[in-house]
Amino acid sequence: MSATTTRDSSNGGDSTAPEAAGFLEALSHVPLVVSFASMADETAVWSDLILPDRSYLESFGYEVVRPDFGSTVVSSQQPVVTPIFDARATGDVLLTVARGIPAAAAAMPWNDEVEYLDRIIAALPDAAYPAVTPEEKRARFQQHGGWWPTAAGAPQPGAQPFVVAVERAAFEGNETEFPYFLHIYPSVLLSDGRGAPLPLLQGVPDPMTTIAWQSWVEIHPTTAERLDVRDGDLLRVTSPHGEIVLPAYVTPGIRPDTIAIPAGQGHSDLGRYARERGANVVRLLGATLADEGGGLRWNGVRAALARTGEHIATAALESKVGVTEGLGHE
Repeated sequence: MSATTTRDSSNGGDSTAPEAAGFLEALSHVPLVVSFASMADETAVWSDLILPDRSYLESFGYEVVRPDFGSTVVSSQQPVVTPIFDARATGDVLLTVARGIPAAAAAMPWNDEVEYLDRIIAALPDAAYPAVTPEEKRARFQQHGGWWPTAAGAPQPGAQPFVVAVERAAFEGNETEFPYFLHIYPSVLLSDGRGAPLPLLQGVPDPMTTIAWQSWVEIHPTTAERLDVRDGDLLRVTSPHGEIVLPAYVTPGIRPDTIAIPAGQGHSDLGRYARERGANVVRLLGATLADEGGGLRWNGVRAALARTGEHIATAALESKVGVTEGLGHE
């Protein structure tokens, strides 16, 4: 069962998960695949049943904020618009199904998603704001936009500072074969790809590069000079796990031993504005998980660059004439 994950069928896995994760192979063993995605994403196209959820603007919800820095915070989400389509919340669908299964109905006795959330909120410990009865807790939770505990007392004299242990960074890939550190970062506009189906976000220029509608790989001017690379030259980016082809963007705002690629593009589905646009940088990652939270290690891989001999025009607003003299930028 899948809610909002997206899969790229061309690399055999979820577009937010690397091929080594074996997502598609695992999905093939599931007898009934249900997607609650509000758009036809890469998982939905492999689903047996699609039950679109309401958008976040139409939904109730909560989220435990991470990291909590020593004090747990629960954020509140509530509808701000009336639902446009005849869509049901995922929680309501699951509760409806549960009522037809005696054991599940006993474990999930709530009538709907809102009643479940109300029970959870009423069971929270005392908050920093005054609320005693369950009704007051629910009202204050929505009024203040969440829950957080009473303020901690003043630091005691001689108290030790908050210390975070940081291990030395480790990167997959031989330094000789893969000479560059690969830095993958979420797009300011598209995030990890969830904003890719929206033409407004696709068309807004990236605030740092002014590029829109595309993926790119950022390299330092000295690296570009050594490789004889100019803006728009198509480069083959290779890691121990895969390869993609992207246009170069030369910038002094990166280290010479590092290349950077924004996430968010490279979808095989997810609507006409996201489909077959840019490249899926997740193909360069392995299935190693980070220790913090168990997510993917987005910045634990080395990479190599190679010219393809091809060039494209990047959809950028800026002009670099005279900025990188000697590199022949246009």
